[in-house]
Amino acid sequence: MLLKVSIFLVCLVGVSEAVIAQQVNQINMVELGKQVYETGGESCRSCHGADGKGTGRARVSLADPGSWKSMKLQMALQGSNLSVDSDEVLKDLILEGARNWNQENFGGLKSHLTESVVGQHFGDNGLPFDEDMVGLGGSNKKVLARNVMRMFRAQGLPRPTSKEIDNVLTSAVLLFIEEEFVE
Repeated sequence: MLLKVSIFLVCLVGVSEAVIAQQVNQINMVELGKQVYETGGESCRSCHGADGKGTGRARVSLADPGSWKSMKLQMALQGSNLSVDSDEVLKDLILEGARNWNQENFGGLKSHLTESVVGQHFGDNGLPFDEDMVGLGGSNKKVLARNVMRMFRAQGLPRPTSKEIDNVLTSAVLLFIEEEFVE
């Protein structure tokens, strides 16, 4: 996953590989991911808990990626003429939040799933993701974006675009989850 995050950053930040390697070495992506996970009242932690095992709001254990709905969705679509990449679903959920993901993507996928799969793996409303999950669209975004801009400035890198900030924050929180919780 660390390799994926590094490649992801190289592709999205748009600076030379040597600069990215220096940046990744000097910007602690796991620490940045921890900030994303823990910052504010609408943080990942507010639902997934300090230990990643979930709270009353979200009963998904971050320690077991096989239990994640993004993985279940990927597995449920295997063998159909449609597929999803669970990593891409995770990135989109973190960026857009669940409500937007459900609205923009699930309608086209639902017809490819059996009713038993929807009933077994998804919520009472038939949607895969809890619409209370705000992702990076929450009130914490400005604070987190400023942190990324400071980190870039400290490394002598050009000011990142909004898309680059989103990609860095998403990659960082995924890396933190993998390092901290996945067994």
